[in-house]
Formats: sequence, structure tokens, C-alpha cells
Amino acid sequence: MGLIDRTLARLGYEKRSDASDPSWRFLSTATGYYANLSARAAENLSTVLACTNAIATALAYVPALIYRRDGDGNRIEVAAHPLGRLVKGGVNAQLTWPDFMEHLIASALLTGNGMCSLNVTAPVGAPGNMGNAAAKAWNTRFGLYQGSSNVTNAPPDFTGYAYTTTNWPAGANARLDFLSRRGAHAPYGSSVAAGNAETGLAISNAYNPTTTVAQHTQYGADRRLVVAPIIDCASLTGGTHTTTVLGWGCMLMLQPIDNPNDTLKMEYVGLSSATGSPCASSGVAGDSASIGPMVPALVQ
Repeated sequence: MGLIDRTLARLGYEKRSDASDPSWRFLSTATGYYANLSARAAENLSTVLACTNAIATALAYVPALIYRRDGDGNRIEVAAHPLGRLVKGGVNAQLTWPDFMEHLIASALLTGNGMCSLNVTAPVGAPGNMGNAAAKAWNTRFGLYQGSSNVTNAPPDFTGYAYTTTNWPAGANARLDFLSRRGAHAPYGSSVAAGNAETGLAISNAYNPTTTVAQHTQYGADRRLVVAPIIDCASLTGGTHTTTVLGWGCMLMLQPIDNPNDTLKMEYVGLSSATGSPCASSGVAGDSASIGPMVPALVQ
């Protein structure tokens, strides 16, 4: 093993070998049927299959919790993280989280990588309107709470500062200012009334008290830069409630809403699959044909 290989191994990287690896050459008698036994052929051995199943099954059933670090370096569970929802609800109607992880880990062990893709060929969508519960959940991302929701079970973004044409006359390109507000952990306002005065919105006083700078600092998370499907709205006509996802966009949530009938205001930042997209932060890696957000991934 060379110096570079030893260095990479210490960092946790692993280079998959084939016949050049003595461990695989040892399995070969160099004669007859077993001559030049490759890594791929060895994977058909019952011992390899049994080891793969044992590792994948054991890891798949390890409890998966999502954490973030607060300003003091303490770990805080983030129950509302998108990956956390996959853990609790499963990745689709057929696969629970343990089943999915078992397949993914087995793929990584056997082929050197584990990948999954979003199915964008089947129509998606459902009829109905946003209800009060969904509206309240939307507002938690701005640090505005009603009922049982609070900063611990529905963390706000790092900032609750909202954008309308009243306080942002340009009506576009708010992202850089948003990042600055994040750095200052700016709340929606010192009170709902103060936030309404600055934005011109009419958010109910039932959302008092607003989340403070200290709470955005301690409990804040990446909650307002989100991935949203891109569809052709013209296809939703004549009572049709489903359509095909054409791509995935990175969107900035601009403002809270007062009731489910309000129009949701978001700013398009770019394709979530673009290099450097601010929405490229979490998820499971796909392959070259995938169109979802870019995600970091470790591979063998």
C-alpha cells in the first residue's frame, strides 16, 4: 500500500480493488473453474452474502436521530428535519426506513456505492386546500406559534424576518439580505404588531409572543430555504389534480400567512440540482440521471 493509499485510509476513504488486491487473488487457484476469481464473482459466495446481510440488517435497525449543534456546541434533536420525516414515515409507501437502509447499505457494501433516485415519471398531487394546521406549520418557520407548536418541536429558521413590497420594494432578490438577517438572528418583530407594521401584513396577535433573537440563535435551523417541485400548471385543468414533476427548485419562503386562503409568497433561487445551490444540504444521493437537489455523500 502506497503513502497516498495509507493517508486516504486514515481519513476513512477506501479504494475498491479487484484482481490486483491480494485478498481476491487468494481466493483464486489460478486453475480451472476458479481461476481469476473477481470481486464480483466472490460476491456470489454464500459467505459474502451472509456477511452483507448481517452488516446491513444490524445497521438498518440502529435508531436514526437528527441533531444539530447550538451556539454552545450542545446537540439538539431536530425532529422537523426533512430526513427525520423519512425516518419516521418511511421513504415511500412500500419501504420503511429500516428496509430502505438495509437495501442502501447492502448496495454500498457490494458495489462500492449506495444510491437512490426520485421517481419523477409518475403523476403526483392531490386535491384539497391548505388547512389551518398547515398554515400554522408554515408560520413556525418564521418563529410564529399557536397551539402546541413551539421552538423545540417545530424549530424556526435562523431568522423570522419577512419580506413584502412594503419593506422590500424591489420585490425580488431578497436572498442576500435574508442571509444577512440570518447572521443577526433577526425575529419577525419584537411583537406581532411590530412585525406587521414593518411588513404591512396582518398576522393575528394570537401568534404573540414572537420568537426572540436568543431563541432564533439557540433553536434556529435551515427552515426557509426549501426544495419545491416544478410543474406545468397548465396541466392542472379540467378537474385534473395530478401532474408530472419536471424538476426541483430551491425556494426562499418570504413571509408568514394569516389564514389558509392567503397566497404563499416564495422567491425562486435556482434549480436545486445546480452546483452551489443553498438547498443542497441534506438527503440521499442519487445517480447521474437524478434531478433532485445536490447532496454531499461519502462513497467507497
